[in-house]
Amino acid sequence: MQTLPKELRQCVEEISDTKCCDNAAIVTPLLPALGTAIGTSAVCKLNDDWTETPNIWAATVQRSGGGKSNQQKTVWKPLFLIQQEWLEEHERMMEGREPNSDEEIPPPRRLITTNTTAQSLLSLLANNPRNAIGVYKDELGQWAESFNQFSNGGGDCQVWLETHRKTDSFIDLKSERDKQNPFGLHQINGAVTSICGAIPPNCLNRLMTEKMIEAGLWQRFLLVQPPQRRRKWRTQKSTYSEYLTAVFDQLLKLDSGERSALTLTDEAQAEFIAYWESKDPSTDDSDDFEFSITQKYVSYAVRIALVLHLVKYYASTESNVPVQVDLNSMRSGITIAEWYRNEALRLREIFGHTKDELAALNFLQKTPNEGQPAWKLQTVSRVFKTAEDADKALMALVNQNLATRIHKEHDGSPGRPSDAVYRIIPNAVSGKWKDSLDADGFFQTGGIQNGS
Repeated sequence: MQTLPKELRQCVEEISDTKCCDNAAIVTPLLPALGTAIGTSAVCKLNDDWTETPNIWAATVQRSGGGKSNQQKTVWKPLFLIQQEWLEEHERMMEGREPNSDEEIPPPRRLITTNTTAQSLLSLLANNPRNAIGVYKDELGQWAESFNQFSNGGGDCQVWLETHRKTDSFIDLKSERDKQNPFGLHQINGAVTSICGAIPPNCLNRLMTEKMIEAGLWQRFLLVQPPQRRRKWRTQKSTYSEYLTAVFDQLLKLDSGERSALTLTDEAQAEFIAYWESKDPSTDDSDDFEFSITQKYVSYAVRIALVLHLVKYYASTESNVPVQVDLNSMRSGITIAEWYRNEALRLREIFGHTKDELAALNFLQKTPNEGQPAWKLQTVSRVFKTAEDADKALMALVNQNLATRIHKEHDGSPGRPSDAVYRIIPNAVSGKWKDSLDADGFFQTGGIQNGS
C-alpha cells in the first residue's frame, strides 16, 4: 500500500475500512477504472518501438455474496455518473433535430459499457474519438464462458485480446453500412479496453482451461483473491466519493489537449531496464503460463507506473506537471506488478486443479506428517462417491509431484485389507497455501495490507 500516492492510498484505506474488505479488493478494480479515465490521452514511450498505454484488465476472485459487486461499483460509480451525463447531453442535442433530416448524427460520447459483444465492441471503438472504452463486468465468468459457447467464440476472444494492446486495425462492420460509409469500413487507431470484473472461485477453476491459457486470456488479467474481513458496522461519514470524482474529472481533462507521450527520467529508465533484463526470456525455463505471465507483467509495471504518475500529478493541484515518469512511480509500478504476478501464479496452482484434486489437497494439508488412505478421504469428504474416486484424485496429485504414495503393509488385524496411503510433499506445495484453506477448499491470500 505504501507504493500508492498518499492521497490515493488514504482513499483506498477509507473505502476498504468502510466496506470491511481487504485493500486488494479496492485497488484491483480501481486500476482499470483509472486507466479508463485516462484512455489513450497519455502513453509511456520507452523507446521508438515500444509504447505502453494505461489500460488494465483486472479481476477479483471472490465467492458470490462476498461483497465484490459493492466494492467494484463504489470505485466505478463516478465513471457511471459521467457516462450518464454524456448520454443526457446527447439526448438534449437530438431533441432539436428533424426526424427525417439527412444531417449526419454524431454518436454519443462513450466512456464505459457493461454488456457488449465483440462486434458491438468494435463498433464502440470505431465511433469513439477517445479510442478507448472501459468494460465493467459484474460477473466476468459469463463473459469468458461465451468464448466457448458459440462457433465464433474463438474469433470473439481474439477481438478482445487485440484490444489489450494499442494496435491499428481496419475492420468491416456490415451493421454500419450507410450512405456515408457504404462498405462499413472503419479504421481504428490504437484503440484499447480496460476491463474490470469479478469471478467466483469455482467459475475460475472451470475456465482456467488449457485452451484459455494457450490463448493468453488469463495472463492478461491482474488476478487477486483477497481474504474476507470480519464485518463491522460503520456510522462515520465517508469522504472518498468526493476525492474519486475529482480524480476522474481531472484525468478526463487530458482528452481536451494533445495526446501526451511521456518518457522516463534517467533514474526511472535505469530502474526499468534492470527489471526488464532480469526477466530475460532466454534464461526462463518455466512453464508456458508462468513464462507468459512474467513477460506480460513487465508491460504492466510500466502501465501501472504511468497511471500512478498521472494520478499523483495531473489529479493534484500542482501546476508544474512533470512530463516524465519518475523513479518513485516506476518503482511502485514494478512492485505492484510483481505482487500481482506472484498472486497470479499462486491462483494458477490452485485453479489449475479439478474439484476432486482440490478436495484431496485440502484433506492431505490437514495432516501433512501422516499418510492417509483413499477410503478415509472418501469417508470424510462429500465430494467422492466411492473410495476408487478418491484414489484417482490422490493419484493425480502424485502424478503432479504434489504427494507421495506409500504402500502400507497389513498389520494382521481383522477388518480392512492392506492399504496404500498418501502424504503431501511439503516443499512441493507453495508456502502461500499453508493455513489458508477456507471451508470450501479454496485458498485465500494475505491481500494488500498497510505497509506491504
